[in-house]
Amino acid sequence: MDQIQQLEHSLKYAKTDIDKAIIHNNIGVLWEKLGNLHNSLEHHKKELALSQKSTSQRMLACRFIAECYRKLRKFKKSLQYNEKHFELATKLNNKLEIQRSYCNKGNTHLDLSEVLLEKDKDEDFHRHISLALDNFRLSLKASENLIQEMSNMSNIRGEEKEQILL
Repeated sequence: MDQIQQLEHSLKYAKTDIDKAIIHNNIGVLWEKLGNLHNSLEHHKKELALSQKSTSQRMLACRFIAECYRKLRKFKKSLQYNEKHFELATKLNNKLEIQRSYCNKGNTHLDLSEVLLEKDKDEDFHRHISLALDNFRLSLKASENLIQEMSNMSNIRGEEKEQILL
């Protein structure tokens, strides 16, 4: 709680919107760790609003918002923000965030399928469990590609590696 208060105090002195967005991100993460998803969601939404000039920060905000909605069992909203996260990750060609997006979409469809199973909605259950599996397969493939790329990069000298990463 002290960390949250310190971060909220630092908001008063943040000069740029992106600095404020990053602080809201940190506050949101702390609230989530404390189990208060509503406060977490509120701060991540503020982060998103303040990060309009930073595609990478918007991408992160969308991921955190999607996760909060999933944990709150608001699956439609979670999937909407997961899709925004995926679009921004693809735009930035951020392969790690693309992998995370597939995994998060898979988790959302999996959680939704469990709810549908409990309600005896077999057809919807099968559709969402299939979507979950499809996304998990894509996540696995993206992970394997990342591992291969990192393996390939370990064979490259430092100067050449920096050029590739830029």
